[in-house]
Amino acid sequence: MKEYVSRGEALEDFHFVVNDAGIWIGGYHSAWQWNEERKEWTEVPQPPELQRYTKDVLDGLHFISALASRVVFVVRYEDGWFINSTNPAFTNQPQRWDTVHDPNGHPYPVRSKRFYVEQIVSTGPQAFIRTVDGRVLRLDESGIDDTWAPGICDALTVTTGGHALALIRDQGIFEFDAQWKPRLGYPADLKVGVFSFPRLVESNGAVALSAYDKLWVSTKNEPLRPIWPQ
Repeated sequence: MKEYVSRGEALEDFHFVVNDAGIWIGGYHSAWQWNEERKEWTEVPQPPELQRYTKDVLDGLHFISALASRVVFVVRYEDGWFINSTNPAFTNQPQRWDTVHDPNGHPYPVRSKRFYVEQIVSTGPQAFIRTVDGRVLRLDESGIDDTWAPGICDALTVTTGGHALALIRDQGIFEFDAQWKPRLGYPADLKVGVFSFPRLVESNGAVALSAYDKLWVSTKNEPLRPIWPQ
């Protein structure tokens, strides 16, 4: 585990990956898997090239996900201030994009525009990546492809049935099963901003969406309704 923790890492905290093959937790440039037999977390070994924190790997291991029982590693080469900067002095500089590696350290082929990862979720045999610029990419053992989401994605989750579910800005909630299909409308009182941090979850058909200090729910595919604040 990395000895130094930045302010950004502390704010992002840990993230979990859960599928039928296991439970993983990632954070602070490290990853652990739950060992059910020993009832403890076991650190996941990283490929040697991902363990070196040099001037060429500024952020190192940034996210983890899983394809079936295999952990995949997202490596970042840029600091957050560079990625989010609108200053031409920075944006005109060559960009070193995120890469996704298998357990042996081999990068997955990228068949889409290059990207920075904002969120990654696993459905088991595949994973879905929400990028900083709001695209949704699909990762499987063959590589990374664009799913051509119908708009800017602000939140991503996995359904009980193993499909990706996305909040598309100003349009609604869409489900991906070979292609994107509308599932729920967009709440009229939802305004996505810099600090709105939308979160989306689904369980057995029920959907919950949170942003700012508001919470909406839907059951049986009825329209999202606000339940907090009342």
